[in-house]
Amino acid sequence: MASAEEPESAPQPAADESARSGEELDEVYEELFEEAPLTEEQEREEQEREHEDRKRGILPPILDPDGSRVYWDRGLRIERNDGWHRLKIGGRAQLDAAVINGDKSIRRRFDTGFDYEVRRLWLEAAGILGTRLIYKAQVDLTGNSSGDDDRGYYLRQIYVGYTAEDSLNGVRVGISKEPFTMDDTQSNLTSLFMERALPMAFAPSYNLGVLLNGQALDKRLAWWIGGFKYIGSDGTGRTIDVTTRVTGLPLTSEDGRRLLHLGASYSHQFRDDFELRYRRRPEAHLADRYVDTGRFSSEDTDLYGAELAGKWGPASFQGEFVGSYSRRSIGTPVTFWGGYLQAGYLLTGESRPYRARRGVFGRLQPRTSFDWKAGSWGAWELAARVSYLDLNDREIRGGILADYALGVNWYLEPHMRVVANLVHADRRGIGRSNIFQLRFQIDY
Repeated sequence: MASAEEPESAPQPAADESARSGEELDEVYEELFEEAPLTEEQEREEQEREHEDRKRGILPPILDPDGSRVYWDRGLRIERNDGWHRLKIGGRAQLDAAVINGDKSIRRRFDTGFDYEVRRLWLEAAGILGTRLIYKAQVDLTGNSSGDDDRGYYLRQIYVGYTAEDSLNGVRVGISKEPFTMDDTQSNLTSLFMERALPMAFAPSYNLGVLLNGQALDKRLAWWIGGFKYIGSDGTGRTIDVTTRVTGLPLTSEDGRRLLHLGASYSHQFRDDFELRYRRRPEAHLADRYVDTGRFSSEDTDLYGAELAGKWGPASFQGEFVGSYSRRSIGTPVTFWGGYLQAGYLLTGESRPYRARRGVFGRLQPRTSFDWKAGSWGAWELAARVSYLDLNDREIRGGILADYALGVNWYLEPHMRVVANLVHADRRGIGRSNIFQLRFQIDY
C-alpha cells in the first residue's frame, strides 16, 4: 500500500479521485449488519421461540450444526447451519460513457470528445462470526481507484470490527474510510449523481486506523471518531489523522417520509514537511483535472465541514460547506474551500430512505421493478446540483471551478440503475465545457 498513489480528492499527493467514491459501510455490509445487535436476553427469547416452533413442526428439524449451506441471494452466501459464521461475497460494476465539448480555451488545455470506461469493477466480501465480530475486504479490479493504471487492482478496505450494544454501535480496526462529510460517506451505488461534488477534493481517503461509532438521544444523534495512519508514500515524520463526524435529526416524522438532517465533520492532520496537493476534475471522471494547486510543503492541516439535508415525501435536498486550513513549512497558512447544494424529486412517488446509523440516504426500493410486459417501469428521479471549489490563496493559484448539473436516475430494481448527467463546468479565467455522461450500474 505504501507505494501506491493516493486518491486525487484526498488532502494528499496527486492521484485519482475515484478512491473517494467508495463508501464507509457499503450495501454489502449493511445487508449483514444494519440491524442493531440483540441483547443476551433477546437472543435467549429468540432461541426459546425457535425451539417451541420446531416442537410444533412449524420449523423443519435442525440440520447438522457443524455443516454449512451455500446459496445465491444477491451475491454468494455461505452460512453455517448453527448461524455462527455468515459470509457474503458480492461486487459491483459501473460502465460509463461521456461526450465532452468545450470552448476554444478548454479544447486547447484539456482533452474533449467521446470516451468510455469501466468506472468500477469491485469484488467484496463481508462476514460475521458469532453475534459480534465482523470483517470485510474490498478490491477494485480495474485499478481505477489507485490512480496508477499499471497496478491492475487496488485493495480498498480490509478490517475487522466488533458490534456493541446501547450507545456504542461498534469499533473497527484496519483500512477503512475516514468519517468526513455526508457526500463522501454516501455510497456510490446510491448517490444522487454519478460523481461526488467538487468540495470532496478535501475529504480524507482510506487509511489504516481505529474507528468508533455510536448513537444517542433515542438514535437521533450519531457520531464517529477515529485515529488513522496515513498510508501514502509521501511526507515524513508524523502522518496521523484524527477525524470525527456528528449527525443529528432535529425533525422527523413517524412514517420516515419527512426529516431534517444536520451534521458537522472535522479532521486534524498531523504532518511534518508534507507534500500536499489538491486537484479536481469537473463532476465527470472521464474529464481532465481542471483545477490543481500543485505540490506545496505543508505542516498540520485542519479540515472542516457542515451539513444540511432533508426530505419531504418524494423531494430531497442536501448541501455542504467544506474547507481546508493548512499551515505551511515556509510561508503563511493557506485556506481553500468549496460548497454544493443538490436536490432530487422522485416522479414515481417513492421517498429516499435515510440510514440514521450512517447519517446518509440509503438504497431506494422502487415500488415496482422494471417489467415492460407488465407495464411497470421502476422508479424515476430528477436531480439538480450546483457545486463550487476555490483553490486560490496567496501565491497558490490552483483555480476556481463551478459546476451546474442536471440528472436523471432510472431505478430498474433495487440493485440496477441507469444514470444520465449533464454537467456545465465553468473554469474561471479559462473557459467552459458541457459534459453529457451516462452510466449503467449493477451490484450483487
